[in-house]
Amino acid sequence: MNELIQISISLSIPICLGYCILSYLFRRSTLCSLTKLALSYGLGLGCLSIWMLILGILRLPLTTYSIGFPLLFISFVLATLTYIYKKNHINPNTQLHHNDLFPYKFPLHVSFASIIKIIVLLLFLDFICLNLFYTFWYAFNMPIFAYDAIATIAYKAKVIWTHQQLPDLNVFPHPSYPLFIPFIQAWIGFNLNYWSDQYINIIFPICLTSYLMIHYRFLSEHTNKTWGLLGCVILLSSNLLTYHAGIAYRDLFLMYFNCVTIVLLIQWSNKKDSSYLILASFFSGFTTFTKLEGTAYFLIHIVIFLFLNFKDNVFYLKKKWFNLAKFIFPSFIICFGYHLFKIMTLFANDTSIPLEKMEFEFSLEKLALFPTIIKVFLINLFYSNNWNIFWFLFLIGLIHLTKKFRRLEIKILFLSLLSFFCLYIMVSLFTTNYIWIAGEKSATGLSRLFLHFFPLAVLLLVILIYPELEDTSDVF
Repeated sequence: MNELIQISISLSIPICLGYCILSYLFRRSTLCSLTKLALSYGLGLGCLSIWMLILGILRLPLTTYSIGFPLLFISFVLATLTYIYKKNHINPNTQLHHNDLFPYKFPLHVSFASIIKIIVLLLFLDFICLNLFYTFWYAFNMPIFAYDAIATIAYKAKVIWTHQQLPDLNVFPHPSYPLFIPFIQAWIGFNLNYWSDQYINIIFPICLTSYLMIHYRFLSEHTNKTWGLLGCVILLSSNLLTYHAGIAYRDLFLMYFNCVTIVLLIQWSNKKDSSYLILASFFSGFTTFTKLEGTAYFLIHIVIFLFLNFKDNVFYLKKKWFNLAKFIFPSFIICFGYHLFKIMTLFANDTSIPLEKMEFEFSLEKLALFPTIIKVFLINLFYSNNWNIFWFLFLIGLIHLTKKFRRLEIKILFLSLLSFFCLYIMVSLFTTNYIWIAGEKSATGLSRLFLHFFPLAVLLLVILIYPELEDTSDVF
């Protein structure tokens, strides 16, 4: 029981921080309560990890107090500023929508069709709850066992937890890898006062749950709540996704940060609220602090933002440049700051350290491998056990693409997916990563890369197949 209390405290501090930041950002507008809670988890953990990095760079001790108290103080300041603002600027639109707490209204007049719909609803909820229960059970009952989790991620976390400071990166295996997950695992260890190979896994099923809430809310806004649940069911039908929600790999969090960034950019373009843009910038920055691939994803995020920003005639030119500053500044500071620290640390005394998966290798012979790369991609998508039959359904759903391509969310989701696939084709051809993407180790490496943007394909499929003439009211 004491362990559960300590874990709750360790997670409550960053969630509280994220919630207070969101409350201040959206003090002039409304944000769904479920979405706010789900975003608070990722935002709070991201800020926590960056704060731990700052303490590590300054050679200050990493303890529960040195990490937690400043974050609680910032939360208190932001909560106070938000309260003062709302007290002086009464806006009825910022009141809580009670429908967010229980989003369905069941029909008063029961018919055969409504009974069928209710049964389907209950089946959807049952499937979602069972999958989430499995991921939580798995995380709590299985210690860290996967190779990368032991050899790279948890090892770093335990070194940080043991020494209560950030050592020189040269002592770590894969020293160039970002430190988001090791920092969060070490933080939980600080709160537990002992190292647990089981309890540090709790962050992963909560991450899946948080993303699922955002996934549902986005779909319910662009279709309806029933189809939003269907999108959650399709997402959880992926065996690989539920597996990664119970193991200590970085891919689930990279998926969360990457997909949420693109969702927030779409919401910003639709709602013209700069709060979504600033929040997207933070999540894009956290993407770069989770895995090496995140830096490439950051470039894709910039391209998507530029497309949305400069094509929109609503914004005048000066406003477009302000938007560019709002998006680039936070994300670039997070990305460039860590890379600069890493370069200064790793290359200060040893210039022979490899770039780790960032070395270019171009030759005309590799261009001949293009058909092989496409073949490996198709085998992984359609003939592996990772995705169920989703990609077959996705191909069928693309029939509606030309008819609905005018819709902004469909256009951005499709272009995002195309960008990610093209990125890994180019990485296979022009870097030393061919072995992991299309070579002999692609069976495990490629599927994890696809996981980073798999939810975007689910969002696109559901919106494509949704019948637009259907009633979009809250009644199931």
